[in-house]
Amino acid sequence: MTVRKDKFTSGQVADITGVTINDIQNWCKRGYIMGEAVPEGGGSQGRHRKFSFEALLVIAFVKALIDAGMRDLVGAFRAASQFAYATNTAQRLPGLPFGQQGSRTLIVAGSDWSRAIAVRPGESAFDLFLALSGEDEGKRQIGGVWIDATAVFEKTVRRIGGDPEAEMLRAYGPR
Repeated sequence: MTVRKDKFTSGQVADITGVTINDIQNWCKRGYIMGEAVPEGGGSQGRHRKFSFEALLVIAFVKALIDAGMRDLVGAFRAASQFAYATNTAQRLPGLPFGQQGSRTLIVAGSDWSRAIAVRPGESAFDLFLALSGEDEGKRQIGGVWIDATAVFEKTVRRIGGDPEAEMLRAYGPR
């Protein structure tokens, strides 16, 4: 069984992520949760919104970015959605941390940019700075909010009764 195919109600998403139901409903109305993350149902009495695993992760990552100090809600949703639904490398599947054994995945985001970075044991902060200071649309990134995407993924999967390592194994195979 994989949790990545499950669907979640607004109440479950609130319990899992720590985001209030009012914020979730507000974010849906504003169109922040979109794409594949558009909830099923809802909007009429007796029908409950259902969120995909990817939408759940978007909300969890947005919460982590806000808690880490990001004040731009649109930028937080942009970074979280990019991580949950897209990838620019064959080494990371959408919504998942990098599949390299022993590494951690960081999301680093500013209001109009974000990156996912694999961090290996022994890498220094200077190595991470160099990884970020490359060209991004011709601009050098000089600051942003950092979160441990691996920790957010693991916590979210555990809160829904899953095994993060088993999910990674199903996605990437033996590492």
